[in-house]
Formats: sequence, structure tokens, C-alpha cells
Amino acid sequence: MTIFYICPWSPKPTGGIKQIFRHVEALNAAGFDAYVLALEPKMPAWFDSSAAIAKVKAQRRFWDLRRSARRKNQIPWLTASVGPEIEIARPGARALERRLGASDIIVLPEYFGKALQPCGFGSKLVVFNQNAHYTFTGFAHSDSLNGFIYRGHVLGALGVSQHICEYLQFAFRELPVLLTPNGVDGTRFFPGGEKKKQIAFMPRKLPTSIVQVLQMLRGRGSLEGWTLCPIDGMSEADVARSLRESAIFLSTCHDEGFGLPPLEAGASACVVVGYTGYAAREFMLPQYCYPIAQGDVLGFAQTLEAVLAEFTRDPQRLQQQAADYADFLRTHYSKEVEGRSVVEAWQQLCGLTAQRQGLAPMPAHV
Repeated sequence: MTIFYICPWSPKPTGGIKQIFRHVEALNAAGFDAYVLALEPKMPAWFDSSAAIAKVKAQRRFWDLRRSARRKNQIPWLTASVGPEIEIARPGARALERRLGASDIIVLPEYFGKALQPCGFGSKLVVFNQNAHYTFTGFAHSDSLNGFIYRGHVLGALGVSQHICEYLQFAFRELPVLLTPNGVDGTRFFPGGEKKKQIAFMPRKLPTSIVQVLQMLRGRGSLEGWTLCPIDGMSEADVARSLRESAIFLSTCHDEGFGLPPLEAGASACVVVGYTGYAAREFMLPQYCYPIAQGDVLGFAQTLEAVLAEFTRDPQRLQQQAADYADFLRTHYSKEVEGRSVVEAWQQLCGLTAQRQGLAPMPAHV
């Protein structure tokens, strides 16, 4: 049995794609025959990964590759009666070519929503749901759920946060949902050196909130002496370096499945101020952070102003709070904790597969 995580194509770094690679890394390390299944022959490389890679060889004669990234992420071959040809490569081994088939498990991204379809060539399916708010994409309020893939057509779903798991369990009562919380790479994101009076943020996430908050404070003179550090289009190494230097991180999560940016900022000993996007509530705790009610721009600006003023007067308390937060995240949201949860989830999923086929449960070293 071989596991293939479909990897969407994107021209810019995304946390969701990074987590696909992290899952496969953990499975490879545990002895599972697992691969990142790339939909494009050339995938961007924004971070280092040891994950085994497979590529779909099917020719897309009718595709215009100049169109949007979402066009590249279509998987029309999923409903075909014969699986596509793939090329499998592991470091130090010869490439292997074969077709996807009934002995395989294909892990689908959640963002296709209604377009997710049962597999035509017999592969078993799992949904890797990194944002439950995309689950019903493509549905109208009056559409029937008959035939929806979550209702009897998948082995189960993997959710990266408590929020996702609760959402899916409420929406689909019979669906096995397994929690695989994201972890932060402590070799990359860690406290380091003296903090600058620098405010890091991600300008692509809720840009209108960012503009309002920062312009209100600029008008009040509260940003004097502070440097703004927009994090956008950077490599993972550059992001980590910027967070280690920054005293403050502005979280503008919106309808998130997890909220990786504030996690990485907290692990880098930033003082985190802002929205949780709902999912990040589980780790943006008020004893360590300054969570703001979703959409409360005024409250965001007022809280940030108070934090900046305290840091300017005497940063010691805030720096200790940020250091304690980094310790908390290192204990509860490490890459090692994530890896163990991924392996345990797949041991359960393989057991479900064996039950459906009337076989003995499979050992951990699939």
C-alpha cells in the first residue's frame, strides 16, 4: 500500500504546501511508503525537504499553462477508469514508473470542495483538510449533499487543528476525523539575539485590517521609532530570520484552518498581537499573546499601541512573556509532536483500510 499526498501548485510560498511535505517526511521516517504527488513537472522549492516525490506524467494537451495556478491544480484524471502514469523517485534510487491503482491511497486537498469526486480507478481516498472553511466551496445553500465525497467515499479526514476536527465531526457525523496538529520546525524558528523595535506582519492576509491599524497608529505618532517588516514572497529561511529580529508580530488570520504564521512568530519569541482566525485560539492563549476579537480593528489598534508603548518604556516583561511562549510552543507544537501525530493517524487509517478489505490490521512499517 502506497500513500500519495496530492500537492497543489503555487507560484508563492504557502504554509499548506509546506505541511504536505512535512507529513510525507514523517511517514517516510516511520517506514511508510509515502510520496508527495506533484501535479506539475516543476514545483517551486521555497524550503528544504527530504520527502519522497512522485510526479504525474499525464500530458495536459488542452491546458494553457499561462493561466492561473488554480487551473494547474485540477485533477480530471481522478474520475477516469484507469489511473494516470506516475514517476516515483526516492533519493539514491532509480526512478520507477507505474500507474496509480487500487492498492494506493490518494490524499486530497480540501479546497476543491464540491468538485472532489470519488476515484474511478479504485484508489482509496483521504482528505487532508487544512481549512474547514473551504469544505463546502462550490455549494449553494439549497444543494443536496448526496454523493458528496465526505459522505461514505473516503477512509477519513486529517485535520490540522481542533477547530477543523470539530467542524468536520459536526458536519459529517459518520466521518472518521483524525487530528494531526501542525508543528513548528525548532531548528528554523527559535529565539535568537536581541530584538529590534520591528513589527512583522503578512501583508497578504487581511490587508485592509493591517492598513487601518497601522495608519491609525501612524496618525497618533505611536509608530515613531519602530520599523515595519512585511513578510511576503520570502524563503522560509528569510521569514525565520525576520521573525527572530522582530519584537512584535501582527496576526491577521482570517477563517483559518490552523494559523501557522503566529505559531512560527511565537516560536521565534515575538510578542503576538491580533486575530486568531478561530483555529489559532488553541495556541494564541491570553497568558502569552494578545488575541483580538475577529474584525475588531479598533481593539487591535488600541492593544497594539499599548504593547508598543510598554516595550518602548521597559521591554523586560514582554520579552519574558515571549520567551515563555516560545518554550510552551516548543513543548506542545514541535515538529516531533506533529510527526508522531501523523504516524499515529495513519496507523489508524491503515487499520480502517484493512477492516474494509477484511484483512488483518497493517503494522506501523507499511
